[in-house]
Formats: sequence, C-alpha cells, structure tokens
Amino acid sequence: MKFQDIDSETLPKSSGFLVKIMHRMSTLLARNTAEEFASITRFNIVEWRVVSGLYAFGASRQKRLVDYTGGDQAQTSRILASLQRAEMVRSTTSEKDGRAKIFKLTEEGEQAVADAMPRVAAYFSQIDQALTDEETATLIELLNRMLDAANTDSQAQG
Repeated sequence: MKFQDIDSETLPKSSGFLVKIMHRMSTLLARNTAEEFASITRFNIVEWRVVSGLYAFGASRQKRLVDYTGGDQAQTSRILASLQRAEMVRSTTSEKDGRAKIFKLTEEGEQAVADAMPRVAAYFSQIDQALTDEETATLIELLNRMLDAANTDSQAQG
C-alpha cells in the first residue's frame, strides 16, 4: 500500500495530512519489518534491538541497553526477562554494585544473533539505499522539524 489514496482535501478537519502519512508509514514499516524478522530469526524487532546491543557491546547493564534501544526501563526489563526464559540471555549480579544486573548473551543467543545478522543487515541496507545521502539528510531535517512542531511542551514555554 502506498500513499496515493490519502487525499488531503477529503480528510476531516481534525486529521492532519502529514500526521496521517507518518502514521501510515510507521505502521507499514513496522508490519513489513516484523514479517521480515519472522522469516529471518526467532527474535521480534524489539528483542532484536536488545540482543543486537548485547552482541555489539558484550556484557551490559540494563541502562546501557535502554539507551541503545531507545526503549524504556519497563519494556527493556520485560524483554530481558523473556530472553532469559528462552535461554538467549543470562544475568549475573554486578561485582561493583550488588543491586545491578549484568546481562550477556548465552552461547545459543550469540549463535542466533550471528546467524541472523547478515540477513538483518541486508534488509536494513536495502531500506537505507532507497534514498541518496542528500535525501536522507533532508528527510531527517524534515522529520526533526515535524517533531519540534509536535512538541507541545516547548510551544507552551515559548
């Protein structure tokens, strides 16, 4: 599905044309990525963010994974617990701070990530290559402007 069936003239006044396009893009990209991941690996996209962080960084505290994934503490905690139950990740208590846990991929988890990495990288590369470097920079600039416009906190303060 593409965007040609979205007509700004026929949208209700309460609907924003650009917001509708961005929502549809997000939904379609998430759906396509989920389907691709299901064909490549046993991990879903949220799990992939966590395990790929552990694969890249090695043993890590949850805070580092939260920062890396852009998720929140609660979501990352649930994902880590699920990955532990699936024996993809294990945790130990930090030697420096007895309250903190250190997470690490198990051998099985490491192998699952290593096996999927080439196809996952190829999938994302295919998406990235749809735009030139200049188009990518322009898209990021435009998205940041939209995000700024949507930030009601800064508008209230300004």
